[in-house]
Amino acid sequence: MNNFTVKQIDVLPLPSKGKRSIYYDSDVKDLALRLTSTETKTFLTIKRVNGKKVFTTLGHFPDMTIPQARKQARTVLNIISDGINPNSKAKEDKLKKITLNQVLEDYITSRGTNLKANTTTNYLYTFNGYLKDWGNKELLSINRDMVEKRHRKITKQSPTRANTTMRLLRALFNYAIGEYEDAKSNPIILHNPVSRLSHIKAWNRETRKQTIIKNHELKTWWNAIQELPTHKLNTKNIYGTNKKQPNNSQIAKDFFIFVLMTGLRKSEASTLMWANIDFKNRSLTIEDTKNHETHSLPLTDYLMDLLSQRKTNTSGLFVFEGKRP
Repeated sequence: MNNFTVKQIDVLPLPSKGKRSIYYDSDVKDLALRLTSTETKTFLTIKRVNGKKVFTTLGHFPDMTIPQARKQARTVLNIISDGINPNSKAKEDKLKKITLNQVLEDYITSRGTNLKANTTTNYLYTFNGYLKDWGNKELLSINRDMVEKRHRKITKQSPTRANTTMRLLRALFNYAIGEYEDAKSNPIILHNPVSRLSHIKAWNRETRKQTIIKNHELKTWWNAIQELPTHKLNTKNIYGTNKKQPNNSQIAKDFFIFVLMTGLRKSEASTLMWANIDFKNRSLTIEDTKNHETHSLPLTDYLMDLLSQRKTNTSGLFVFEGKRP
């Protein structure tokens, strides 16, 4: 085809069903028009980049005019002349506008099964509570001054929560630095603005929780636990039957003692299943710990008796069954 004209493009013959025809403009080399059997007419450039043929879509005719297509084609071809794939350049431009919301979504998705459900929930709670108004901001627009001011603001409510929020933000920026690259495979995000807090020593001091049972309180605690199953509300018959309803306080008593004697986390003990208990070898195994490692513990005579009694009184899958799994 000679120079593209509206009249010529309007009368181009349609290719057979499922086929495409390609026509080239003689005015701008490598500018082409792709015609499909459904009459879709698309301007594009076709040019080799590092020995590979690259197709770059410009727009559809007649929404994009011939002069507009030629102008856009020249821009794209100039980029190609620098050895850059224009499709990679378009992706780069898009990534430079990526928002904090999108980074959070990508981060959680990329971590996959390495991120526990509770951790994801905590991330979302923190983000929605303290960073939600930044969600639609482009990542490159979040600077060190903004981070310092936001940390100071949250600190007035809770110093610990301020640190937690900024640790999450730091993780998101570190992820972005390693994940998003420009057309030349260089990081798009070069700096983590949360580093300002370390530079000015603004991280809040945190006091670890000391909610433990002291030695002199242990006897009182133990006696209180022993009295739980005898409460009258826990010994009623199931309505319309002679069967006793599950004694939830007995389950709670066993649970508290079990946690005390094994040192398991609450979440580990509450989701413990009979499949994790080896009565023959007198041990229990946690397959998916917080550290993603298998953890095994020997069982004492007292715990063996406790578990044996629990096994007798339940037909469920969980050792410490409740109204909800």
